[in-house]
Amino acid sequence: MLNGLLLSTSSAILILLLVASVVGILAYRFTIPYTVALLLVGVGVGFSSVVRVVPFSPQLILVVFLPALLFEAALHLHADLLKRLWGPVLLLAVPGVFVTLTVVAVTVRLLLGLPWRSAIVFGAMVAPTDPIAVTAVFRRLGVSRHLSTVVEGESLFNDGVGLVAYSVALAVGTSAMPLALQVSGLFIWAVGGGLALGGLLGFLASRFVVHVDDHLVEVTISVVLAYGSYLLAGPLHFSGVMATLAAGLVFGTYGRAVGMGPRTQEALDTVWEYASFNINSLVFLLLGSALNVVGFEKHVWPLAAGILATIAGRALSVYGLGGLLAVLRRTVLPLRWRHLIFWAGLRGALSLAMALGLPSDFADRDLLITMVTGVVFLTIVLQGGSIAPLTRRLGVTTLHPSAEERVTALSPAER
Repeated sequence: MLNGLLLSTSSAILILLLVASVVGILAYRFTIPYTVALLLVGVGVGFSSVVRVVPFSPQLILVVFLPALLFEAALHLHADLLKRLWGPVLLLAVPGVFVTLTVVAVTVRLLLGLPWRSAIVFGAMVAPTDPIAVTAVFRRLGVSRHLSTVVEGESLFNDGVGLVAYSVALAVGTSAMPLALQVSGLFIWAVGGGLALGGLLGFLASRFVVHVDDHLVEVTISVVLAYGSYLLAGPLHFSGVMATLAAGLVFGTYGRAVGMGPRTQEALDTVWEYASFNINSLVFLLLGSALNVVGFEKHVWPLAAGILATIAGRALSVYGLGGLLAVLRRTVLPLRWRHLIFWAGLRGALSLAMALGLPSDFADRDLLITMVTGVVFLTIVLQGGSIAPLTRRLGVTTLHPSAEERVTALSPAER
């Protein structure tokens, strides 16, 4: 029986990878965004028996897929640019998540009359953005590295913040501790502890590879670091997302500098790029298969309210906080950048995984899953499908290198 199950699962994964390869070829030929095409094909695959063998589940996304995707992205973040652009990245990733969460929660509370707890949980589920579809388009079009760093950095860090906010929203009200103290304590412990743990593990792994001169062993260490940092964070009630991000950043910068030769770096990049491509392909196919779009017409008003609230929250976060940066005369985000950052706020697998992971006895669970499904589907298909023409229209692919270096020093009058 076990052999049969393993064979069925292996066959299903091979079929999904074959489908992803065919979709990739067709998407390139017809200039359709690859991730959008995968999602739409995944909706059709959802009616087959293949995904019953490899179903989309919160555990699959959060434990198997997410650590690898986060580590690969953190591994290739430009640390020098991230250091220069830490202001907008952190502002959008931390306060930005809470601005979006608050706007979404208040809006759906007013429009749908949801209980505050349900409204806040919904806000937490749609607050973090998904960088996968956008970064793929950015790389193909040659978008400014500064702009790509802001979008990727925000999306990576707000995944961790959003997941912690979701966990806190589910946990509050279950103890006698005052609400403000409860929320702040849980959040600081989870985020701060995750960053500290990941940074420490990344440093130790970097020092270890100094004494190793075998690219296969060093790549294996990176895999252990990616999943080990995520899994070790759990028992300590730290954020696994933050731990993996910190580990990837430290290993990808400090580790490369002190302990990796050219051959190891090439092997590391190749292995993680290949793993990321396959995992992303599976994620979007399985995500599409999990989107139950058949009954959308029965929930028009809740879907409209959820989508409207999400767009409003994203707009206030990007334009409001971007304007605040300009007022404070800190790092300035040009207005055309803010247009693209706003439109690039897609929701994806993490949002749906959080929705499907709601306790079975949670109030309004089915309604919240339907609303999150609608938000994910619309943002990926509509916004993800129009990112490329918008990018060209805004002219952010033709920014001259010398001008790009000046972006972080622009005054508000120069935007």
